[in-house]
Amino acid sequence: MHGFTDYSYVPLTFLAPVLAKFENDKASASICRLFAATVLGYSLITDAKWGVVKLLPYKVHAALDLLLGVLAFVAAAVPPVSRNKKAFNTLMLMS
Repeated sequence: MHGFTDYSYVPLTFLAPVLAKFENDKASASICRLFAATVLGYSLITDAKWGVVKLLPYKVHAALDLLLGVLAFVAAAVPPVSRNKKAFNTLMLMS
């Protein structure tokens, strides 16, 4: 179930700027794409059923998930994201 969530998060977060219509906000769009790439990267190397190359212990994966949630919350408060309601709401949902 966790693998499904991670691999669903990646395209949704990557496409969030287009879906939520803030793709012209380069900083906010870049943050979403960076988060998507990061989750994809560590999901692929997690030592779990859904991992392709089993290098990263699941506990580290879970800690990275928590860290990314906190970072999404913090990123939502930083200008220019905080000034863009659509980007702000998206990052708050990601946290």
